[in-house]
Amino acid sequence: MKLRHIQNSMLYEFEKVGGLVALAGCGTGKTLTTFLLPLVAKACNPLLIVPASLRDKTKNEWSIYAQHFNLIPIDVISYEQIQT
Repeated sequence: MKLRHIQNSMLYEFEKVGGLVALAGCGTGKTLTTFLLPLVAKACNPLLIVPASLRDKTKNEWSIYAQHFNLIPIDVISYEQIQT
C-alpha cells in the first residue's frame, strides 16, 4: 500500500504550514491522510471528531490502515458526543 500523489501533497502542505484545508473529492484518500496527520504533527493524543454515523466505520478503517502504516492511536468521537 502506498500514498497517492494528492495524499502526499496534503501531508507535505500540512507539515510546511502547520495546518490543512483539503478540498478533496470523494475517493481521493482523505481518511488515510487524516490518520497520518498526527504522525506528521508529532501529536501525543490526537482526537478525531466525526458524525455519529461514521464513528464505527472510521474506527474500522483505522484498524485496517494500521496494518500497513505506522499510525498513532486516535480517539474517535462524534459531534453528538460533544453536544451531550
